[in-house]
Amino acid sequence: MVVVKNLSNARRNPLVQRDKDVTVEEVLNSITLAGPLKSLMFAEPGDGACVLVVASEDIAAGLTDKPVWVKGVSWCSDSWYPCKAELGKTEFIRKAAAEAYEMAGIRHPAEEIDIAEVYDDYAFHELQYCEALGLCKEGEGGRFIDSGASEIDGPIPVNPSGGLLGYGNPIGTAGLMRVAQAALQLRGEAGEYQVKNAKLAVAQGCQWPWRAGGVAVLSR
Repeated sequence: MVVVKNLSNARRNPLVQRDKDVTVEEVLNSITLAGPLKSLMFAEPGDGACVLVVASEDIAAGLTDKPVWVKGVSWCSDSWYPCKAELGKTEFIRKAAAEAYEMAGIRHPAEEIDIAEVYDDYAFHELQYCEALGLCKEGEGGRFIDSGASEIDGPIPVNPSGGLLGYGNPIGTAGLMRVAQAALQLRGEAGEYQVKNAKLAVAQGCQWPWRAGGVAVLSR
């Protein structure tokens, strides 16, 4: 269902690699890469670049009349050794999110955040990161996607850009692209995949197999 949602969103984004709608059945019937993961459940590698202009408030005032403010940011890493790592959870993202939220003054992310761009290199990672980011309760990622809450017209749109599953995965810059896509939403410049009245966003990136990641909270 994550794949279906993100590829549907990707149809609205002219920069994506995958621009076709799929059904749950088509996802499940795609080639098995490493059971139970299917080929449509992973983001295709791609080539790409991303540039952000970061400036102080005084400088930003002379650059644009639609600035996006960094309200909170944090980074955390975990052990990447399979014998020591808890692969069912992403504690390093939870800790990074907690620090970023504290900096931004966010106490109830599921109620305060308007849009999220998360690192969906594999479809199941979107659900894990939504849990770690506090967009839903731990262990309820499946119910979260089932409820429709993360749809582009839902209360917490997740990856309205199409995410990495649709957008493609330019290794090394994909996390920064999540920040850029969140900024486009807050500036009202996301075109056909624009979320209405987006004022507060969270963007999350990750690096595997080192299990390191960052979280940024942005506002307009």
